[in-house]
Amino acid sequence: MNLPKELNLLLSQQTIPEWANWIAQDKDGKWWLYQAGPLQHHCGWYENEIGIYQLLGTGTVRENWQQQLYRLRDFQQFL
Repeated sequence: MNLPKELNLLLSQQTIPEWANWIAQDKDGKWWLYQAGPLQHHCGWYENEIGIYQLLGTGTVRENWQQQLYRLRDFQQFL
């Protein structure tokens, strides 16, 4: 599995907090970092009142945003 190019670029331009375990993209193109696995709702992802979350940046709006959920530990270069 590969990360979208724009997400690779966002990740390479920032220091990722140690608590960040998940990355997800909302329907509006915003990428978020999550401590706990986020839950999906009709237009994005949410942390369900568990853990920390932080905006990473905004990217291309995708019709398949529901499939844009990644566990960081699967991508060792960002740990």
